[in-house]
Amino acid sequence: MTALPRDLRPRLARLIPLLASPVSGEVLAAASALERTLASAGLTLHDLAAAAPEPTAGGPARSSADAPAERTARAPADWKTALHECLTATARLGPKDRDFLMSLAEQASRGRAPTDRKAPWLAEIHARIRRAA
Repeated sequence: MTALPRDLRPRLARLIPLLASPVSGEVLAAASALERTLASAGLTLHDLAAAAPEPTAGGPARSSADAPAERTARAPADWKTALHECLTATARLGPKDRDFLMSLAEQASRGRAPTDRKAPWLAEIHARIRRAA
């Protein structure tokens, strides 16, 4: 397994989930950004694949849909509080972030926690707001 540079990991962690977008243009943009990010460190997608952990003996990796209890693994410890803090600071956010937060608030009102794909975005917005405060 090839180790990735430590400073590259957060950028890759933000880009890789975007590959799961239902919008093909977003997937293409994410793949291009991923390649550029890797190239800036002298790496390729092959290096990224080589750095991935080996599958466990228990079989193929499960998707988040197979493990609903793990859906909020990357959400802030108290995602409802984080969402509330973000919603009180929407004036400082762009329209895409505001729309995302409103969508999460609607889901929360129905008792649904952020998915694995949405939790990192919430955490990133929350971190930005806390840094700016």
